Amino acid sequence: MQAAASAKKNVIVTGANSGLGLWTTRHLLDLGYQVILACRDVNKTKQVMAKLPKVYPENAFRIKKLDLADFTSIRSFVLNLPDDEKIYGLVCNAGISYEGDFRYTKNGIEETFGTNYVGHFYSLYCWLKNLNRQELSWYPVNCITPIISRRLQKLI
Repeated sequence: MQAAASAKKNVIVTGANSGLGLWTTRHLLDLGYQVILACRDVNKTKQVMAKLPKVYPENAFRIKKLDLADFTSIRSFVLNLPDDEKIYGLVCNAGISYEGDFRYTKNGIEETFGTNYVGHFYSLYCWLKNLNRQELSWYPVNCITPIISRRLQKLI
């Protein structure tokens, strides 16, 4: 895809501060897209982006807080997108994994399932619910969720 075709098109990438999300973000920036980095830890994301070569225009990306383990954060993220800003794509990449005792989201869901699956589906639901703010100009990308539990990795 050429940069001209992607000019001024906004893409949201969840979990954009490491791994596949970071590489996806860099690729989209290379193609000329404007990227909204939707991450739980804004400071970590700023540090990661500051380490990248200064080849992207300053306004090519924005960092916004999104905690997929918290429905309030998801609603806030969606509602704080400007009404006049069309979203062309959504890459659902964020994911977590942990060992040990069960942990739960603020909404009482087991944390891995709540973040990796329910959080993405709820965010997509919120975006779809708010589509009346703009014409349909974006396309959700399947949830990538690159995390495989460490327990499963030990079995392989």
